[in-house]
Amino acid sequence: VLDANGGETLRESYALVRSAGRLIAYGFHGLMQRGKDRPSYARMVWGYLRTPRFNPFEMTQHNRGVLAFNLSYLFERGELLAESMSELLGWARAGKIRPPPLRVYQMHEVAHAHAALESGQSFGKLVLIP
Repeated sequence: VLDANGGETLRESYALVRSAGRLIAYGFHGLMQRGKDRPSYARMVWGYLRTPRFNPFEMTQHNRGVLAFNLSYLFERGELLAESMSELLGWARAGKIRPPPLRVYQMHEVAHAHAALESGQSFGKLVLIP
């Protein structure tokens, strides 16, 4: 299970992991402030406190794992990105994974696309067609 939202969805995401599966957390979008210039430190602290803690004993009993990383630390690792993208695209071609749903907006709908992003309720990818 790939989770970019963080605290808001990690517990639910972990519940979806089956035996020998992994939860991969690669962001905390859910803690980001939407629509304001200044970060809300109270929101960040509340989100941190609500973030689930994973018990290694429980993980070994159910043969599940959690992996987390920060994509921004990998910007200088182009070869790693190329190798990973090649593998992911191969899985997609083979039908082993499916891409997230797309919501396409025309340029004149840019305000609707932006509202969808700010709402935090969008799922999948939003595409803007110029």
